[in-house]
Amino acid sequence: MSTMLLPLLLSALLPADGSRIEVPHELFTLGNGLQVVLAPDHSLPRVEVNLWYHVGSKDEAPGRSGFAHLFEHLMFMGTERVPTGQYDQIMEGGGGANNATTSEDRTNYFDWGPSSLLETLLWLESDRLQGLGVAMTQEKLDLQRDVVRNERRQTSENTPYGKADLLVSELMYPPGHPYHISVIGTHEDLEAATVKDVQDFFARHYLPNNATLTVVGDFDPKRARELVQKYFGDLQPGPQPPRVQVDPVVLDGPRRITLEDKVQYPRLSFVFHSPPFAQPGDAEMDLVADVLAGGKSSRLYQRLVVQDGTATDVASFQESRQLGSLFHVDVYATPDADLAKVEAAVREELARLAKEGPTDEELQRSLAGIEMRTVSSLQSLHARADRLNQYLMLWGDPDGFERDLDRYRRATPATVASWARSVLDLDRGLTMTVLPEGSQPAGSARDTRPTAASAPAKFTPPVPKTSKRDSGLTLWTLPRPGLPLVEIALVLPSGRLAEPAGAAGLATLTASMLEEGAGDRDALAFAQALEQLGADFSASAGPRSTTLQMQVLKHNLDPALELFHDALTRPRIEASDFERVRRLQVDDLKQALDDPNTLARQVAAAAWYGSEHPYGRPAGGYPETVSALSREQVIAFHKGIARPDGALLVIAGDVSADEAASIAQRLDQSWPKGGTALQDAPTPQPPAPKPRLLLLDRPGAPQTVVRFVMPGQAGRDPNRLAGDVLNTLFGGSFTSRLNQNLREQHGYTYGARSGFVRLPDQGTFSASSAVRTDVTGASLAEFGKEFVRLRGGDVTADEVAKARSTVEADIVADFEGLGPTVNLWLGLRERGSGPDEVAQDLAQLPSITADSLNALAEQLVDTDHALLVLVGDGAQVQPQLDGLPLPLVERVDERGRPAAAPAATGGTGR
Repeated sequence: MSTMLLPLLLSALLPADGSRIEVPHELFTLGNGLQVVLAPDHSLPRVEVNLWYHVGSKDEAPGRSGFAHLFEHLMFMGTERVPTGQYDQIMEGGGGANNATTSEDRTNYFDWGPSSLLETLLWLESDRLQGLGVAMTQEKLDLQRDVVRNERRQTSENTPYGKADLLVSELMYPPGHPYHISVIGTHEDLEAATVKDVQDFFARHYLPNNATLTVVGDFDPKRARELVQKYFGDLQPGPQPPRVQVDPVVLDGPRRITLEDKVQYPRLSFVFHSPPFAQPGDAEMDLVADVLAGGKSSRLYQRLVVQDGTATDVASFQESRQLGSLFHVDVYATPDADLAKVEAAVREELARLAKEGPTDEELQRSLAGIEMRTVSSLQSLHARADRLNQYLMLWGDPDGFERDLDRYRRATPATVASWARSVLDLDRGLTMTVLPEGSQPAGSARDTRPTAASAPAKFTPPVPKTSKRDSGLTLWTLPRPGLPLVEIALVLPSGRLAEPAGAAGLATLTASMLEEGAGDRDALAFAQALEQLGADFSASAGPRSTTLQMQVLKHNLDPALELFHDALTRPRIEASDFERVRRLQVDDLKQALDDPNTLARQVAAAAWYGSEHPYGRPAGGYPETVSALSREQVIAFHKGIARPDGALLVIAGDVSADEAASIAQRLDQSWPKGGTALQDAPTPQPPAPKPRLLLLDRPGAPQTVVRFVMPGQAGRDPNRLAGDVLNTLFGGSFTSRLNQNLREQHGYTYGARSGFVRLPDQGTFSASSAVRTDVTGASLAEFGKEFVRLRGGDVTADEVAKARSTVEADIVADFEGLGPTVNLWLGLRERGSGPDEVAQDLAQLPSITADSLNALAEQLVDTDHALLVLVGDGAQVQPQLDGLPLPLVERVDERGRPAAAPAATGGTGR
């Protein structure tokens, strides 16, 4: 067994102060070949256990596509020690949670929770690595096969452009190639999988010598090492699985395909074979992608969106893989665009970049962005653990941060141009056009489940230092030294509720214009200046506020503040930019209607509140209201919101209280003059609704989106925390009643959820899922059973204890990183609360009991005043509603208005 203790050193790209970031870790290898990385971090009482298995979809046998991903799901189906369903129950009972992902090249399982849960997490992971195969049954396989097929429907077949994306691998790689079929697999291959296939796959690939284990967070390394040895040390290795090797794929000519999908706007996609992950050229193609479409100053955005106005958005990325990567360019064209001209423009920009390469300024902006994203990602335990595992798998050493970043530092305009010429050859690429449609030995440590861990370490949530300035501006400051990052958020006191009658979308449009040039910089120069600093800046409009937010590296704080200040006080709002941004907002609103989940939410809001109620319309307005907005309205709205009285400035990160006060002083010196304080529109309570069933028809949809809405809690409801606990056990976690029923027991869906929308003066409670079309009626019956059961008062003490642990762990997790912390506070303020409420919630949690939740459930689960929205294939769905205790079906359009329909059927009525 070899051991070494090294610091992971991540230096900034050209840092001003020469500082380096250290992530201490210990690397050792067990006698069975399992490589282990321990990286302690005591900033929060939380821990993550992260396992990478060196197996992905590239390792599947012929005719078994989707098997690696199916197996990921099966890994949660239980062993003899931990029967089906108990894996998540045990974890969530201690305040933990878990997830997993599968790619072409690896499968990743990660568990997180309070640091007191570490032994349980290690026990659970080691148990299923040792015992899953012998416990596999046909019933388990059939259930998860249904779940995975629902996932394919939800994430690809019923998602805009999803069916086209599934075809890319098949078109770019020949049959028999490990990447020919996407990770999700085909329905036919998934149906063909047998229990023996599962057991053979497990025995071949799920071995300690084919895995890497990383533990990150609040733990004692000596104790963690003992636990890893205890639970993983006696696992038997096996023959090392062979590593798939193939020759690079080169297309023998151009490939072109046109297909239709349920979308409103065309999409042009260009795909090229490119260098494998971490091989020469991979980093350069990342930089090519950023220069082409990495932000508003990128070449394709400026050419197609800003100048030509033929696209609503552009994207480009290097999809890095071990056996060969794919380079993508996606252009979302406007409905009236001449696609031939759009393609010609893309070809011109690709050719120009391949010939000339990026400018020095473009390359520096891209490097600054990589620096920012790398440093910012280290705030997350999960991202850190993933990187350590990735580098260990890739290079045999988790200390790969410098080696990784050096790939980008070595790039020059000439080398980037050279790789662009090599890759961006449209005579050897794909052009795709998407058009709108009309086992278990005795005597193992794993035989005994660990005793209940001690209570999690008491967590005291940080509370910002508050002060009120003479101008009326409130300042919240949270110094958090460590990573050289600063997060700033300025919350202005008016938002969407202050929009004049008939001007829905004005607040969102105004916020967008604050990103489009300020001071002496036009929109392009402003975007370039932000990118040069690696600063993330955004503006958004909520119901009662407009927020400007920025994250930046500390050594770039001063110049970034100048840009932030200009956006607040001197936005340019130039006519040409206004026309473009307004058009893009209209296009976004239209494109959103391609997403059935968005449609369900929009129909539900309009039906619940009324389409003219401030809460009943989309946040961005309607296409016709936005199209009618004027530049003068935006200028006036900005003057009305950019006022210090009632505004809040939040500053967190590597800053002192004095530095924060200085930032506030700079803002106070030059608030925009003029304008009248805006008044919020009234938000009357909607009348208690009668039961309704609204159906929005989407012919041919493979799934039905189901959304129940009923009266809920306001933001300051005294039972708000109890509501969170109740929701967690009902539909707010993986082991919740809804998800266990619809996904784990019946296989009707990929997931089912419930939750509250809480506004200061009112709120709603909703439950939703996307279910397979042919089981819509059966799914609705199961929803009904769960509502009746919950309202009947059968919540148990064990359920409450587990849900309380989950809620507590989620609260602590909100403080992992500056952005999540600041956003938590902003959300509290939006609903009328303050940051001190977090500590109050933690103190109140233990007092929530099964009795109190049973009483609350009877009040909250108000099915007598429920709205049900269905978005799916009406011809298949409506006959399934006959005989169910539901209201008569009302056919509606995307705004909840009556739509032409067959004769009313479905439901027996109430």
